[in-house]
Amino acid sequence: MKIYPTDENKIYTVEIRENGKKSERFRADNNQELSELAVFADQDVADGKYPVDLYLYTDEFKTTPYVVPFTLVAKKTLPRITIKQEAKFDLFDKDSSVNVFVSSNDGVINWSRLDDTATFGADQFKNGKFTLYYSHTDGKPDLDATVVFSLDGWKVEIKKPFKISTVTKKPVIKQNRNSTTLYGDGSAPLQITKTMNKKTVPIAVDAVTISEKSQMFAQIIDQNGEIYLKPILNEDGKFSNGKSEVKVELLVQESNWLTPIAVQHKLTVGKKLPTFKASTNILKLNSLGKDHVDLNLISNMPNYKFPFSCTITPAKASQKVNTDKLFLDYDDGIVSAQFKDTNDLPANGNYQYYLTPALKTGEKLSRISITVKVENQKPTVKLATNKLLINKNAVIPATEESPKNLYVDYPTTNLMLSGKHYVICGIKLLDQTPTNFGKMSIDVDGIRIRIIADGIQAYLTEDVKPGSYKYSIVPVAMSILDDKEIELDPFKLTVTVYDDKEPILITKNSGKIDLSLKDSAITYTVMGSKNYRYYNNEIIDFELQGKDSDKFIIQTISEAYQEPACVKIMAKPDADLKSNKSYKVKLVANSAFIDDDDNLFKFQYG
Repeated sequence: MKIYPTDENKIYTVEIRENGKKSERFRADNNQELSELAVFADQDVADGKYPVDLYLYTDEFKTTPYVVPFTLVAKKTLPRITIKQEAKFDLFDKDSSVNVFVSSNDGVINWSRLDDTATFGADQFKNGKFTLYYSHTDGKPDLDATVVFSLDGWKVEIKKPFKISTVTKKPVIKQNRNSTTLYGDGSAPLQITKTMNKKTVPIAVDAVTISEKSQMFAQIIDQNGEIYLKPILNEDGKFSNGKSEVKVELLVQESNWLTPIAVQHKLTVGKKLPTFKASTNILKLNSLGKDHVDLNLISNMPNYKFPFSCTITPAKASQKVNTDKLFLDYDDGIVSAQFKDTNDLPANGNYQYYLTPALKTGEKLSRISITVKVENQKPTVKLATNKLLINKNAVIPATEESPKNLYVDYPTTNLMLSGKHYVICGIKLLDQTPTNFGKMSIDVDGIRIRIIADGIQAYLTEDVKPGSYKYSIVPVAMSILDDKEIELDPFKLTVTVYDDKEPILITKNSGKIDLSLKDSAITYTVMGSKNYRYYNNEIIDFELQGKDSDKFIIQTISEAYQEPACVKIMAKPDADLKSNKSYKVKLVANSAFIDDDDNLFKFQYG
């Protein structure tokens, strides 16, 4: 309140007295500059009116006061507190959370907490808010809470009731169908989805169970992440209640859902039986190739994946001497065939078998006829081409250090081997008797023919007369299972030697040399070779040859062994050159060549 003296004096001090004595309950604080008087209660006083005397002193020594009778009215009032919940709390989602904002019209809130509810908890009050979350999800939710907080300038905790606003948002659960008819002991794939906030996503297998009351009728099977519903049937092919039709209650519950959502699915055991066919009716066995083969039994009903069992019997008693040497087996829809003993093989021929699928109830289905064809044949060799061309001019001439010519054209063709478990371990000429099968090359007519990785290669070891040389070559194969070696049927190979063409480096050039421009150049990119097998990674570097080669310099753009090799040819700074005049130079590749004794040589071609 405002208080003013009646003259020019100042009010220095104000005391509050009750019954002539200084009050112990009330205290006054005087602001001289603003002429304001504030009254405080130093004790907890009840609401009501209190007659007091104000002693106003106009001097510093408190000599003679002005006494003003005054009535103090005491009334307890709390500050106005606003509690605002940002959104409704979703009771269905155990991971749900929502912000709660707390503000006051009288001072700053220092801290706040949530009391009087066992269902909810709150994190630390910060920046005017706390976050509400589930603390316990058992029982009925306790929505009536109390917010307790501390306010600047207030000596006591302030409490305010808080009704938590909630909602229960359950997703919509749908099945791709609500009923399934099964035959025998088949299983049915089932798709279940949830839709929430206009978004539909599939439900995972581990979120679906069968309720306790329906567990006697069916089970959930996880097949590669898909939900399969499989009935549980008695020996008579019916459910445990003796019926052919039941309702199964499926419970869908993801980890953050408070409760499961139940959906009903009708299961019916149909009278129609499935039929099966074989993925192939002929199984080919070869002791020197495919010695283990199989087929699949395919159902005409997608809900019935494969038979519970399958009986396999030879169709003809007259073939017993050979069928006894074969072993056929069934497992989860797959029929396999193999030899019982590779040292005691059946004769080549066709052997008929009957497959009789059966249901879990023991009911047999239509039988299937298949043939096991035994054809114990050697693996075969096939070449990508039976003709190899060798350029005799691809040669490193003899020197004092190396007195023999080195022929560097090594044409190659791919070799393909049929037959499982076999690799090529040697070759020989048809009329040759080798000392062992481990020989991987043949030397004949000054030509070496050798086996390399996945191919066969030929090159000259001597000065051979040009012409065509024809050979019948017998490959030798080894089993990687038992290291046994066998000779295969021969293949034809023609090696043609010629000397009427030079090896040529094929390039693509761009640009021209402009003598008026610095660094002007012609760029050459290597595209391959002609009349010589070209391996880019064998090129070491390049050089210039020819009549005018001394007038130019060569500069590598990319390393020679990179693909593609690329160089620039530029004019020498001091060369005597004229514009619009042609000069003859030859770009030559220096290629690394390693002979059979691991000696390194340089072969040039351009």
